[in-house]
Amino acid sequence: MIASMMGAGMLSLPQAVEKSGYMLSGVLLGAIASISVFTLYQLVHCATQLKPGTEKSYFEVCRAASPLLGYAVEASIFLQGSGICFLYFLIAKGWLAELLDISTTVNTDRRADIFFTLVIIALPAFLASLKDLKRLNFASFFCTVAVLYLAFVILACGLIALAFSGPVSLPEGVEQSTKLIAVNTNPSDLLEATFKYIFALGCQQNMVKVFSLMKRPTVKNGTRVAIISVALGSFVYFLIANGGYIAVGNGQKKSILDELENAQKPFMHLSRSILGPLVGLGIRLAKIGMIAVLLVGYPVQMHPTRDAILTFLNLSGSAKFFIENNRRFVEICITSTLSALVVLGSLMGIDYFSVMKFIATTASCYIMYTLPSMAYILSSKKKKVNVGISIGVLLFSLFVSFFGLYSILANE
Repeated sequence: MIASMMGAGMLSLPQAVEKSGYMLSGVLLGAIASISVFTLYQLVHCATQLKPGTEKSYFEVCRAASPLLGYAVEASIFLQGSGICFLYFLIAKGWLAELLDISTTVNTDRRADIFFTLVIIALPAFLASLKDLKRLNFASFFCTVAVLYLAFVILACGLIALAFSGPVSLPEGVEQSTKLIAVNTNPSDLLEATFKYIFALGCQQNMVKVFSLMKRPTVKNGTRVAIISVALGSFVYFLIANGGYIAVGNGQKKSILDELENAQKPFMHLSRSILGPLVGLGIRLAKIGMIAVLLVGYPVQMHPTRDAILTFLNLSGSAKFFIENNRRFVEICITSTLSALVVLGSLMGIDYFSVMKFIATTASCYIMYTLPSMAYILSSKKKKVNVGISIGVLLFSLFVSFFGLYSILANE
């Protein structure tokens, strides 16, 4: 469950602290985490009410409450999964080009960009085409280790910035450190920070499957798993968010690992004056680890996206018959088509933070809050007090989604 949270969302967490202020960052993260725990409880509660013999999945839980709700789940999973695959590939591609010192060539030579893109997509596309992901069982452990190392590096950078916050000799043109924001009460900025925390904490789509694999699948045990995983994940995120903000300061436009290497920021010059190339090496290793995490995460996100498409194709009788007799062929066609679209999108120069915000305000918000709340409200054997809380969470999610989409359209 913890590993399922860890992804590209954590790279923008220091920006969330800048938007809220460091005094409010923990409060806001704690509030979002608490709501997430409650919606995970909702899913566990609904999973225990499925008829015996029914496959326990997020889709089945919501379809048991309402058939339309089930298809809303699949549509949201498709939107989120395809968007995250695109995000993962964009970030990995950019960092690999940088590590290989060919960024300028890739950005200026169209043929080089196409060739490099096709080379990079080969491995994740192949892994996504596999029948199942049993060969990637090691990924959960590896991803957790890589993310913990990332948290350590960013926290260490924050401690360096705190310990050596005095004047530093900076090259001409490099901006001076700006005062860190303690509290930001601007509603639009707080909403922006909320989007980033929502995107980072998403793990609801995996809760029902994890619950079905437990030795004692009770509501109490499922809720315990939810509390522990969200608490530990949030703690790691808190370290990344605040450590990164303290190190880099205000005006962050890129991922935290890019900002730590930004020659226009004081931190790079401060760290080099103290520890020489050691900090730079640590950041580079964190990037390499995250590239591996993103490339492994690509097929993990692609499989539920593929299955969501299959769900809608099966609505047609003729398509369902063809799929039943040619399932592997159809699966490979779907994953290949989606990977081809990822390649085309990556060649268009789309900003991955814009994609991240769109996913957070739509699919992630629906999967994490809207759909679990609706499923609980429509379920049987529910408690009145939890129905009231569920209605509040539902309204909150609709509010966040509406104003998030409005802000995206307004900026466009």
